[in-house]
Amino acid sequence: MFLKELEIIGFKSFSEKTNIKFTNAINAIVGPNGSGKSNIADAIRWVIGEQSVKILRGNKMEDVIFAGSDKKKASGFAEVTLVLDNSDRAIDMDFNEISITRRMYRSGESEYYINKTQCRLKDIIEMLMDTGMGKEGYSIIGQGRIDEILNNKSDGRRIIFEEAAGITKYKHRKAESEKKLEQTEKNIERLEDIIYEISNQLTPLKQQADVARKYIKMMEELKVLEVNLIINNIEKNKEKLNETIAKLEELRKLLVEKESDIEKNNQYKSEQKLLIKELENTIQSINNEIYSYINLKEKLEGEGKLLEEKKSFLKLTLDKLCKEEESLKLQKDNILSSLEEENKTLTLHKGQARDLLDEIINKEHEYKNKYSSIDELEQKTEELKASHIELLNKASDKKNKINSLISLKNNLEKRLSQLSIDNELLAGQYESKISLLNNNKEEIADIENNISKIIEREKELKNEKQKVEESVKELEERLIETRSKRDNIISRLKLLEEMERDFGGYNKAVKSILINHHDIKKNVSGLRGAVGEIISVNSDYAVAIEVALGSTIQNIITNDEEDAKSLIEYLKKNKLGRATFLPIRSIKPKNLEQHEMKYLKMPGVLGIAADIVSYDREFRNIIYYLLGRVVIVDNLKNAIELAKASNYSYRIVTLEGELISSGGAITGGSLTPNASNIITRKSQIKELKKEYSLLLRELDNLSKNIEIQKDKIVLYDNDLKHCIETHHSFEIEINNKKNKNIIINNDMEVIKSKISINEKEIEELNLEKRRIDDSIFSTEKELEDIKDKIASIEENILKMQENLKAQKEQSKEFSDHIMTLKIKEAQLKQQILSIEQNIERNKINLDEIEAKIEKIGNEVKETETQLILIDEKIAENKKIIEDIIAKHDEKKQQLDDLEQVKNKESKHLEEIEEEIDLLQQELNNIQNNIHKTDMVKVKIEMEIENMEFKLLDNYELSYRKAMELRVEDFNISKSAKRCEELKEEIRSLGTINVNAVEEFEKLNNRYEFLKKQLNDMVNAKESLIKVIDEITRYMKKQFIEEFNKINKNFNEVFVKLFGGGEARVVLSDDSDVLNSDIEIIAKPPGKKLQNLMLLSGGERALTAIALLFAILKMKPAPFCVLDEIDSALDDANVGRYAAFLKEFSTQFIIITHRKGSMEVADCLYGVTMDDTGTSKLLSVMLEDKVS
Repeated sequence: MFLKELEIIGFKSFSEKTNIKFTNAINAIVGPNGSGKSNIADAIRWVIGEQSVKILRGNKMEDVIFAGSDKKKASGFAEVTLVLDNSDRAIDMDFNEISITRRMYRSGESEYYINKTQCRLKDIIEMLMDTGMGKEGYSIIGQGRIDEILNNKSDGRRIIFEEAAGITKYKHRKAESEKKLEQTEKNIERLEDIIYEISNQLTPLKQQADVARKYIKMMEELKVLEVNLIINNIEKNKEKLNETIAKLEELRKLLVEKESDIEKNNQYKSEQKLLIKELENTIQSINNEIYSYINLKEKLEGEGKLLEEKKSFLKLTLDKLCKEEESLKLQKDNILSSLEEENKTLTLHKGQARDLLDEIINKEHEYKNKYSSIDELEQKTEELKASHIELLNKASDKKNKINSLISLKNNLEKRLSQLSIDNELLAGQYESKISLLNNNKEEIADIENNISKIIEREKELKNEKQKVEESVKELEERLIETRSKRDNIISRLKLLEEMERDFGGYNKAVKSILINHHDIKKNVSGLRGAVGEIISVNSDYAVAIEVALGSTIQNIITNDEEDAKSLIEYLKKNKLGRATFLPIRSIKPKNLEQHEMKYLKMPGVLGIAADIVSYDREFRNIIYYLLGRVVIVDNLKNAIELAKASNYSYRIVTLEGELISSGGAITGGSLTPNASNIITRKSQIKELKKEYSLLLRELDNLSKNIEIQKDKIVLYDNDLKHCIETHHSFEIEINNKKNKNIIINNDMEVIKSKISINEKEIEELNLEKRRIDDSIFSTEKELEDIKDKIASIEENILKMQENLKAQKEQSKEFSDHIMTLKIKEAQLKQQILSIEQNIERNKINLDEIEAKIEKIGNEVKETETQLILIDEKIAENKKIIEDIIAKHDEKKQQLDDLEQVKNKESKHLEEIEEEIDLLQQELNNIQNNIHKTDMVKVKIEMEIENMEFKLLDNYELSYRKAMELRVEDFNISKSAKRCEELKEEIRSLGTINVNAVEEFEKLNNRYEFLKKQLNDMVNAKESLIKVIDEITRYMKKQFIEEFNKINKNFNEVFVKLFGGGEARVVLSDDSDVLNSDIEIIAKPPGKKLQNLMLLSGGERALTAIALLFAILKMKPAPFCVLDEIDSALDDANVGRYAAFLKEFSTQFIIITHRKGSMEVADCLYGVTMDDTGTSKLLSVMLEDKVS
């Protein structure tokens, strides 16, 4: 294994990403002081887990993040990644490379990764334990670690030995085991205290459990008897219920028939609506087709107008081309005529020239014969004259050339002028087209903007309409729901009021007195009514007061005992049963004692029940007799707290109906709302009337809102129709504009093409003009030179002629005649040459004109072809428009026919809806009869429900479960008597803790469980002690073996580094090898054996290095970073130290500025700091450098 790569980002002075690839040999890092080379060692320390800020040479951990400079901003985080080559599997992980990454943010948050997988710092430290690479190991040695080895305090020295011995991991495990042992001992102590406390609670709780079991047994017997009494009542009511259900079945059959008729008619209605909807869809579809025909017609008409405009433009273009062609043909005819004349003149001149030449030859022959004496002089003169003539010819040529060029230039300027005029006209047309195009584009943009607004408006209208439709749907659902609630309330209210009138819920005796109270009052004037009649209570307290009163709610109030006596006689006489009477004059109120009043301030207490109900003042004693010692509390928890505080001295009732009796009995469970609950029923009637009134108002509001919303939908439909029509018209208009733009763009392309051709021709003509100007200039210059030469020759000729004058006087006439002939000949030659050049020039002009005529002819043909195509397209569009008009008329007729069919079907739909309304009235009558019968059924069911509720409320039994307790041959009277006996026996038991049995079992089970836990803890303690002893024995053995090896290696390395002497390490306490101090004894050559502190600074440093090398020899680290440990050595010792490095196979990374250390390195890394305060790295392989 070795350190393969180090990547640093934002760590200390390495602000930018720096990647260092190390060789598996000796790597040296060099650089000036302050360049940041030691920051590389700090980066390695930090990534393998160093947490000490002091060791990292900082004040706080945040200092490792690049702090920034004047020229470079600070980094937001520091990150270091260390890559190890693990191909030898030195670390037990199945990876050839292991990367360790540590990242820290300025917020203080840190992240750790192994092979890019997030982990804990602990995972990295444990992975590197006993490899020599741990943060306490010897893989990174700096001046600080050298000082630790040399220091009298040997804690740091001992850590290095433990890491080398491979016991660091075991020492860590031992420390963890000792912590676990300490925690286990604390847990054992805590468990023993809990077990003692529980054992003290078990005995009294067992006694309470025995009493509770007796109570439960009696309650079970009482339950069976009372359940059988209730079952008998339920069965009698069920017989009545079956008769009522049979009557309901007959009514419901009739209801089903009527509903079936309505359903059929509704089906017809749906089918009719569907047919009308299909007709509307078809009408809409035809309307769309009509719209599309109108759009297409308008589009084609617009296209036709554009084609007519293009046709007019092409005709103008054709006319212009024809005129230009006629002009060119005229020029051609003129040139041909000129050529013919020039050819005739040329032929004539050539004949004259031949005649003159013959005459000159004859005359010269004659002259030679006559005047041979002056031949020599004359010959020279002739030579000069010949030169003179030649120059004259040249001058004539040049003049002709200049005239020809000037003529050509004039023609070019005329053509350039014409082309410029043409381009100006074309540019004007182009600008006009651009203006037209821009206007159209602006109009299109305006229309598109309008369309966007229309579309947006359509969306808004559709969304608004959808919202309103959803609102209507929601309102209609609410209307149906509210109607249903109203109907339910009416049904419920009728039932409750009927039960109130019939005194439902009262027993037979009380009900008989209350029903006949008008007749009875004739004989018993002091009858005042039942308790349930004289009180009223807020609905929040109804359940609590109902439970608090219990059966006393049926007690009958009289003025005095005589009235009560008379009523008892009435019940006996008519065998109506028994009732309890409360004479106003004799009943004494029951109140809370003064010392009991203080508990009313406890949390959750709402007040005394007697103070919560409403009644006439004359009944105060009655109310306080019944409710004066009953307290209302918000919940059971607070009720229990109040009962305990008051020592269970009065009854307590919660808002949900839980009851704590005086003495401690608790009654509770679920309560089913029941119409026979007298107080609750009165409260329900009041609430239902209030709710009914609110529902009527809500129904009225809902109906009005639905109508308003439906009116809104109609308005939205009208607005949408208008938007769609506007949208269609805009689409047609925009299509027309776009078609116009296409034609305009085509015209602009044609104009641009013509302008381009003209500009190209202008460019060519200007180039030709410049070439002509250059040629005229050079020719004129040549002409001037020739004229100068002619003047010189003429002067020479004149001189020679003067010399010859005397000699030639005799031959003057003859000679002059010859000269005249030659001059004529030269002039004729010049004229011939000029005519030939004019002929050649005219031929060139003729070719150009013919090419232009041909080009214009092609353009004429192309334009005529376009005109033919446009005429064909116009004719085609007219035919399509005629077809569209025919189709439009046909669809319009279909639309009218469909509208008539739709009106007919709509009328049929109205007839079906009238039939449904009639059937609905008949159905409502049947439903009313069903409702009345159902009310009777509900009343019976309520009686059954009340009895079933009593089963459920008192015994938590359903009727089916209660039937399991049914007794055959059940004697009702005997059972009622036994119930009273059992209740008396239960009262005699006093306060019962019904939870004692369960509490005893739970506490006993917990006691047994904790005893088992205690045994497990004791066993765990013994196991931990055994593990600690085993780890300690192994650590001692391992440490001694490795210590002896290091000692032996230390002496050998010391001798090599010092060139003699001896050295050893000794334990100060052999009896405690794991905690003993380690002393270093050294004897350099020529000195006595002495303690390390007595050596010189250089000797001490070299001794410490020898010890480190001894450890590396015994257990090589995968890599070793040596941070300037050679700084205290002289050059000779540096040489020995450097040479010794070469003997190890360990990978070394040495940070140094000593030459001797650099020389042994296989690879040098130079660290510098630039002007931004950032460290930079440069690596050099030494073998490359040498080569």
